[in-house]
Amino acid sequence: MHAKKKGSIGELAVALDLMHQGYAVFTELGDLSKVDLIAEIRSKLIKIQVKYKRLKWNAVELSLKKAGPNYRYQYTRNDVDLFAVYCPDTGDICYVPFSNFTRLNQTFISIHLKPCAQKKGVHDKSEFTLDQAVAQLVGAEGRAPSFSA
Repeated sequence: MHAKKKGSIGELAVALDLMHQGYAVFTELGDLSKVDLIAEIRSKLIKIQVKYKRLKWNAVELSLKKAGPNYRYQYTRNDVDLFAVYCPDTGDICYVPFSNFTRLNQTFISIHLKPCAQKKGVHDKSEFTLDQAVAQLVGAEGRAPSFSA
């Protein structure tokens, strides 16, 4: 399947999930920015980059780096607020705030979607729910967090 088709499927799955949970969702026209979707969550606009990831060794891997035939890029905190990782093999969507990368000081995160014996360096999908991401991004009272550069 073509990469653009996978991306569209992931974006639709995430948009549907967000809408089912009561959030307004906006899409990009032209596929020219680092943002796939914008969601209005508690009166704040959240920039979302969607990743379509197949299951490998019971996990998906989210990377800050992206590459194509004529480009290489690493996402920054100015590009996106939230990564939404859609796994078509399980139907799971994991919501990973960009700040998780800064806390862990790494450029990728492995997320187990199915039970696995390996624990070191791998996170469980229960750590990346939409509710947890919303709380981290806009806080319990709906205030936007303050990030230092």
